[in-house]
Amino acid sequence: MKQGWQPRRTIILCSWDGEEYGLIGSTEWAEENAAELQQKAVAYLNVDVAVNGPNYGVSSVPSLWRLIRAATREVKDPKTGKTIYQQWQDRAREQRGELDEESEARIGPLGSGSDYTPFLQHLGIASTDMGFNGDYGVYHSAYDSFYWMSHFGDPDFVYHVAAAQLWGTMAMRLADADGLSFDYTDYANQIREYFDDSTRLAKHRHLESSIDEKSINDAVKNFSEEAMRVEKERQKLVADADKSSSSAAKLRRLNDALMGAERAFIDERGLHGRPWYKHEIYAPGIFTGYASQPLTDFRQAIDDRNLMAEKEGLERIIAAIDRATEVLRKGRE
Repeated sequence: MKQGWQPRRTIILCSWDGEEYGLIGSTEWAEENAAELQQKAVAYLNVDVAVNGPNYGVSSVPSLWRLIRAATREVKDPKTGKTIYQQWQDRAREQRGELDEESEARIGPLGSGSDYTPFLQHLGIASTDMGFNGDYGVYHSAYDSFYWMSHFGDPDFVYHVAAAQLWGTMAMRLADADGLSFDYTDYANQIREYFDDSTRLAKHRHLESSIDEKSINDAVKNFSEEAMRVEKERQKLVADADKSSSSAAKLRRLNDALMGAERAFIDERGLHGRPWYKHEIYAPGIFTGYASQPLTDFRQAIDDRNLMAEKEGLERIIAAIDRATEVLRKGRE
């Protein structure tokens, strides 16, 4: 900033109060500013527990996976000197007992229990949640103190620096990018995986009679193909943006679509019995606590052995995927 840099897009730094009391700080603010956020917000980057050890972990919507992995390749792990990305991959392979160099560490789904909840699941704003984890036996106790952190958790506060570098890298790339680095092909592949897992469970329980596999497979296929076309168009427009005013205008429209595709997963009717939660792909389950239950209503209907709810839940998911596909298509044309 001393050299005159300014972000292309506004970066808002938020510190939430009332988190343990039903996320009331972030929720009230998000609800109060809902109209502006839905119109303008590119992404929400959450950090709840920034550091309690040396092991990087992250959950996110799939459209931001590539941005996350790219950022972790730019920041050094303080203990090993490797990149955060390499240390993350090494640990994941060690835990799985795999030697496959091509497999990547898992990025988890977002459930609830932290302040991304109103942004993603109520407003449809692409979100991430990340931090460095470890043996954190003092959580929410009298020993969860500065003394513990300065003697055991992160004695030299080097992982706090790494967390800030990662968050800052992601925020600056989102703020400065000519073309937003959202990739929906990962999203389509992840939805397909969620559906396949749920369908296997339904068939195991002999509950597959109301599942229209062709319709959702077609919807996911169309979404994936449109996502690939959009990414190709984004790269082309970014390359031409400085040379042509028409390319710059098309890029602005495409950026709006890349933001809007996540909004398209919002169903204003809300989830069954929980109308405040509106995202058709990501929400916590009714009985999972904070843990995510992707394709929430569809999966819950399978658990409830309710064929009518299963059919309706899947139809709503298909409609949401179709909306997202159409948003991307219009932004590209």
